[in-house]
Amino acid sequence: MSVYFILCESIPEPLVKIGKTTNIKQRVQSISTSTPFLVKLIAICEDIQENELHDKFNHLRYKNEWFKFTEEIREFIKPYEVVIGKCIKKTKAKIETHGKPQKTKSIKQPKLEKKSINPWHFAITFIDCFLLRKYENIFISKRGITFQRDNTCIRLESLRGIIEKIAHELFPDQSEKDNVEKIVNFAMGRIPIELEKKVNGTYKQNPKVNYHIPEMEKILAEWVGV
Repeated sequence: MSVYFILCESIPEPLVKIGKTTNIKQRVQSISTSTPFLVKLIAICEDIQENELHDKFNHLRYKNEWFKFTEEIREFIKPYEVVIGKCIKKTKAKIETHGKPQKTKSIKQPKLEKKSINPWHFAITFIDCFLLRKYENIFISKRGITFQRDNTCIRLESLRGIIEKIAHELFPDQSEKDNVEKIVNFAMGRIPIELEKKVNGTYKQNPKVNYHIPEMEKILAEWVGV
């Protein structure tokens, strides 16, 4: 369950609602229809409890979960700020960023033995055929990446097991165990880089090249249900 900060451009002063929900999009819509003022999601916290924030800003409380939107709160939410990113065409997911993501180090592509599967293509296939189809929203922040579907949020780290399972299906031979470890580690480092490229508009592919691994596409299509 995520804790949100929703700003209301009320008069004479702006107010911010600090609450928790399992469906942020639905909550924003609900608040928007119940007030004549403009409202928008400005921050999401996943590592702080709602009651802790209410206590912290109790001196700014206007009424119930509504607080005066002061400089103190502005400074506090900077690491958690939400900036609406670009909606990726031909996919279901909407990607958003919370503030400025940390600069990701370049990930060197490993050399795999025996089987000719491109590790970068593995990461691209997982993003396009699983993440962007399965999840409705993807939140990127300097604290990590979170995927949301219906009322469920999951971190990228929690998907490592799925990535490992796919890799094992592509490399079923026990002698190729090293390949599994290499490709999984590479994918976990490469996925954030490629998602950030989609947000800032620098994600480019050569239309003449198929970046998807057909065998992997079939596996993921069954998992996603498409």
